[in-house]
Amino acid sequence: MYKEFILFLGTENLEETDRFYTEVLDLELYKDQKTCRIYKINDKASIGFCTHINKTLDVRSPILTLIVEDVDKVYEILLSKGIKAEDQPKVNEKFNIYHFFLKDNNGYTLEIQKFL
Repeated sequence: MYKEFILFLGTENLEETDRFYTEVLDLELYKDQKTCRIYKINDKASIGFCTHINKTLDVRSPILTLIVEDVDKVYEILLSKGIKAEDQPKVNEKFNIYHFFLKDNNGYTLEIQKFL
């Protein structure tokens, strides 16, 4: 029934957000709607940022989780781009995952994760 998924979040700076998601996370800009930009995560999932949506942040809410095969490799790539992770990759036994967290330019929490 549902074909794709797009999550829209607020931003105050589309240019800085574009740089983070295209240059740091290497996501492809899918659609530029002038006040919103949508980035492809894969063929079925995207994330969009819009200047007309308010940013809603809590300590770790929302969490944008990107599932990858090699958490350590992504961690090293992000470090090489000057990104500071909140911690090193580690096993979370409660959820049976291997992951780490970082913040994007908007203050949103990103989790890079692999299911174990």
